[in-house]
Amino acid sequence: MMVNRTLSIGILKNDLIYILLETDRQKQDRLFQQIYEDIRKNLVPVRPDRHYHRTKGQLAGKYSNTHKRAY
Repeated sequence: MMVNRTLSIGILKNDLIYILLETDRQKQDRLFQQIYEDIRKNLVPVRPDRHYHRTKGQLAGKYSNTHKRAY
């Protein structure tokens, strides 16, 4: 098992500023501990030898949502 990196970055992005701005050391420790617990809850399994050939481009349509004509 390993930590879900995307969710961890999202949690840190939102809450790390509050820790840095907090002046009370005990409150900082509690906030940091809360972030640590939130990150620790978001574990994902590591699946070895999981690589598949990507078919990007072959499945994309000629007129995808990013290449639509403008009015």
